[in-house]
Amino acid sequence: MASAFKSALIVLATLGVFCAGSSARCEDGEELSPGSPISDKWAVVVGISDFAKPSLNLKYAAKDASDFKNFLVSKCHFAPDHSRLLTSQNATKNKIMDVLGDSWLPRVTLPADLVVIYISSHGSPSSLDVAGVNYIVAHDTDPDKLFTTGIPIQHLAETIRERVHSKRVLIVLDACHSGAASGESKGLQRTAN
Repeated sequence: MASAFKSALIVLATLGVFCAGSSARCEDGEELSPGSPISDKWAVVVGISDFAKPSLNLKYAAKDASDFKNFLVSKCHFAPDHSRLLTSQNATKNKIMDVLGDSWLPRVTLPADLVVIYISSHGSPSSLDVAGVNYIVAHDTDPDKLFTTGIPIQHLAETIRERVHSKRVLIVLDACHSGAASGESKGLQRTAN
C-alpha cells in the first residue's frame, strides 16, 4: 500500500474528530450542530497514472484511487453508487470538473451530507505559471499550457465551495504543489528540450 494511501486513511480516521469540532450553517439558516448525524455520504475519487503525455506517467496514482474508493465502500459504508471513480484516460479536466461542479455532485448532495474528494496526480509549482498559480494535472493537461489545460487549485476549491451543497467536505490531494523533490515525486517540472 502506498504511503499516500496510508496518509489518506489516517485523514479519514480523524474525520469524526474534525466534524465533531465544527459547526456549519445550512442554506435555510439552520445550523448543523457539531454532533448532528450525517445524512448521506458521497465521494469523487480521481487517480491518474497514465497521461496523454507519457513522460508524466505515474506508477500508483490510479491504483491508490481505486483502493481508496474500495476502502470507502467496504470500511466506511459509502454506497457503491454514491462514489465516482475517475482514473487515467477518464480523468480529463472536463470530466473531473463536470463530476465535481455540474452533472453529479451538486445535484445529489444536501447540507447535512458528507463529501470526500480524493485526487492523486501531479501538482505544478507556482513557478511554472506566469501568475504564480498552482495546478492539478489532469490526464489531458499540457505542462506548457497549464492555464488552459490544468485545474487551478484555487478554482477547484471555489467550485466545491460554490456548487457542492454539503457543509461537510473533506478534500485529500495526493499531489505535490511546490515542485519536484525527486524524479519519483508527483511534482511537475519543465525540462529543456
